[in-house]
Amino acid sequence: MVSIIKYAFILSLFSGIALQANAQEKTPTMQKAPANITIDGRMTEWGDSLALYDPKTKLNYAIANDDTMLYVVAFVSDRQLKRKIMAGGITISVNGEGKKHKVYSMTYPIPDKAALMSRPSPEDGDDVKRPSLIESTSIRVAGFKDVESDVITTSNTYGFKAAINFDDKHNLVYETAIPLKMLYLKPNKKKENELAINISINGIERPSGANGDRRGGMEGGGIGGGGGMGGGGGMGGMGGGGGHRGGGGHRGGGEGGGQQQFGDMAQPTDFWVELTLAKH
Repeated sequence: MVSIIKYAFILSLFSGIALQANAQEKTPTMQKAPANITIDGRMTEWGDSLALYDPKTKLNYAIANDDTMLYVVAFVSDRQLKRKIMAGGITISVNGEGKKHKVYSMTYPIPDKAALMSRPSPEDGDDVKRPSLIESTSIRVAGFKDVESDVITTSNTYGFKAAINFDDKHNLVYETAIPLKMLYLKPNKKKENELAINISINGIERPSGANGDRRGGMEGGGIGGGGGMGGGGGMGGMGGGGGHRGGGGHRGGGEGGGQQQFGDMAQPTDFWVELTLAKH
């Protein structure tokens, strides 16, 4: 009798451990999207803060869904991260089977290289908020078999939506929406839709300078040099006052710390999130 009781105790102990492990492995459920969402680059429907934070990218974000759309929203206060997003965009990639393998992707904004290379006018104020950079109307998509082009506009007929804007405290607000029907989701054995979502802050491409001299661009003042991306001249110019090696013909115009900062800006950073669609 004692051995039977001991066996039953051990069996119940292992059963409890197994149940606990299964509970821990359960994929978190996505946030239910607020009602009547307008994709306009504003926090109106999302409240004062977003539920999730990634320390690697310093990104405050939320991922939500309703019956028809998947929403990814980001809130950015870090100045360097704002510049990186405006110059390289964010790519949202989705795997409808919950695997960390990119199947569908959407990139917004697609940087306007001419706008990035131009100097901001006095009316532009904070250079990262220039209308020429904010009012991007192009979205790059990949993997969606029903979409005929790899670049579509924000007024497309497929249902993809994207917007970027700044609030009154100069924080960047990023909103995108992807039609769920475009993901061809298949429920798992539990009749749930598990998604693996990758959010990538894309690196900035080093632009070519005049006459094909790449040093005449970003390297020419360094980010933070005399006319570099974080210096007195703002984002515009991007190549130093003289367009060559620091603006004055020397490599000292921000080469040290500036090149290191550009190295950080040129390097993409990303992370994965695994979530189950919320049921409405």
